[in-house]
Amino acid sequence: MNKRSCMIFSKIIASKEGCDISELLAEYKVPLGAIYEDLESINDLLMSKDMEILEISQSGKIVFKGEWDQAANILDEVSLYNQSLSKKERRMIMSLKLLASDGYVEIGEMATILEASRTTVMGESLEVERILATMKMALSIRPNKGMIALGEEKERRIGILSILSEILEKYGAENNYLPCQIAVTSIFDTEGLLDTIEEILTTVENNQNIHLTDRSFNKIAKYLAIAAKRMLGGHYISATEFVKGKKYEFANEVLNRMHINFNIALYDGEVQLLESFLNNASFVREQAANPREMARLGKITRLFIRNVSNDLNIDLTRNYTLKDTMMSHIGALAEKATDEIKDAYLLDFLNNRFDNVLRSAGKNIKDIEVFLKRSLDESEKADMAIHLCAGIERKRHESNKVNVLVVCGTSTGVGYYLAERLKLRFNINIKGLASSHNVHGFIDDNVDLVISTEPLRNMERPWVQVSGILKNEDYPKIQREIDAINSIKPVKNDRSEPFIQLFDAISSSIMTHVEDILLRQVLERKIFAHIRDYLGSYDDYPFFIHELIPPNHIRIDVKCDNSEEAIKLSAEPLLKSGFITESYLREMIRINQMDNGESFVIGDGFAAPYVGLDKSVIRTGMSLIRLRDSVKFGNSSHNPVDLVCFMGVNERKNHLKALHNLIQLAQIDDFKRKLRLAKCSEEMNSIIRNYELGLDGTMEAHA
Repeated sequence: MNKRSCMIFSKIIASKEGCDISELLAEYKVPLGAIYEDLESINDLLMSKDMEILEISQSGKIVFKGEWDQAANILDEVSLYNQSLSKKERRMIMSLKLLASDGYVEIGEMATILEASRTTVMGESLEVERILATMKMALSIRPNKGMIALGEEKERRIGILSILSEILEKYGAENNYLPCQIAVTSIFDTEGLLDTIEEILTTVENNQNIHLTDRSFNKIAKYLAIAAKRMLGGHYISATEFVKGKKYEFANEVLNRMHINFNIALYDGEVQLLESFLNNASFVREQAANPREMARLGKITRLFIRNVSNDLNIDLTRNYTLKDTMMSHIGALAEKATDEIKDAYLLDFLNNRFDNVLRSAGKNIKDIEVFLKRSLDESEKADMAIHLCAGIERKRHESNKVNVLVVCGTSTGVGYYLAERLKLRFNINIKGLASSHNVHGFIDDNVDLVISTEPLRNMERPWVQVSGILKNEDYPKIQREIDAINSIKPVKNDRSEPFIQLFDAISSSIMTHVEDILLRQVLERKIFAHIRDYLGSYDDYPFFIHELIPPNHIRIDVKCDNSEEAIKLSAEPLLKSGFITESYLREMIRINQMDNGESFVIGDGFAAPYVGLDKSVIRTGMSLIRLRDSVKFGNSSHNPVDLVCFMGVNERKNHLKALHNLIQLAQIDDFKRKLRLAKCSEEMNSIIRNYELGLDGTMEAHA
């Protein structure tokens, strides 16, 4: 048993009611698997003393029913505050200290760090030498100087990152385990270093419009902190010949900003190594805009959800949020851009609480594996099951009151599940999920409250931190914030409940007689449109581009001479209808002047001027013009442009969906050909509608 195991055992026996695993996660900030290992080590000790072991319920409640006095005596025997490190721990810390040091480390200093004797240090040196050899480093020991790791700077940094990641993964919050705290502090003891690195990395993400997954963000940030410390000590990496790859600009901007912040030199070798890390990192991406792949992905996702629905006897086929998140997740798996579940406890949690969902996901995964051209491991199947669990929770409870942004530093599946658990307990509307390192980019006027599993800096909006799995103390904290917001928030007439009830009643009675998936979708959209006209709009229901571009927002055979004039003319319908302001159009023109509109081109002959989410947009809308004569947009290979779709979006979800759907359509040559042959604006709107609803010339027909 280590120190944390003893502290956990002490906490459990101190309370007659026991404690929840969620409490331990919140207190020690370690992975679920680490807590599970601690509990097993406690039970091993209790069994060795012929005592009753800890009981762990399916809900995560831990109770000790043995003799408390005996348990207290055991704690005294193992000496809570004088735990010695295991051999593996000693070797990790020794290796890390040697790699991170600029010169020799005295034997006495190493013994102090390990809280061990000089003889113990020397006894471990052979194993440490073997560890270093796997990192292409050598160990040298001199009687009057101590120990030193010899090798190339590149291999040294990779070794530091490898050991540091293993320590933090195993022990979590370093302040709960003193020897690991010392080891980690030896890397990050420059005041504010890691905070500055994270700010630089986030800035470059936004500038480059490329976002790392949380796991990769943390790994790259740790590497950059290591690199900064080494460079500040005068240790640089020499360059070798290499071809600049896709992540070169990203790496170059990061190191340029580090050069400014830390006054360190900038060498090609540093850019080269950082790019190699970025090439192996995972990024959050939209699915590829290839219409054939998107159509195929949509088909297998719908089939997967339908089969699971049949297995579980719960209809998830109309859960469009589930379909969207599942498509995004499968697309991320195809790009190897997902943070898979690795926690043994979470797998146990799914087996105990949602074993039917886990079994169904595994049973129906074959088509997805064919699409990915590989088999999914148990962790990846569990992540699929978590998305399904989120969909089930979403179906059980719909709410629309306080608008909440959920911030979670773990996998997206866990984040979605946490969001649905929150909606089950509270009268809230989840506006979205954000990564802990990029939360400020998701804050807008529609967010009333931020609920985060991670501490947040400089958060001006009301926020509350909760544990990864909600514990009892979290509920009153959240409710207090909701009550405070409701006390000042105007009451709105919530029409979503009658909308859902009426839609479900009508569509379910009709859909029982419709087998064809495509026909079901078309009919559902028609039913939705009629109910919407009767009850009013329902914002959470997925929209289509043809609904955002009515015929009166479409103009054909427009005359213009350049890209700036094309942008102004395409914006006119939205400007006249009060969808956008003059300031939004001015910002669009300013961006156009930087590259003559090249950044707006999304397909051959197709441009979509937009600047993302903007407060200058009054209402979400789009307008489309077809030019009489093509004009040049930048120096893009997609020139010339004759179709220009102007976008104005004031809500994040609509922004992402609108852009994603438009990019898909802009890749289809037959779709653009029909737009160019259309005789009037009504016909152009009909062409867009038919492609989106899967009628004449559907995207799926191109798969």
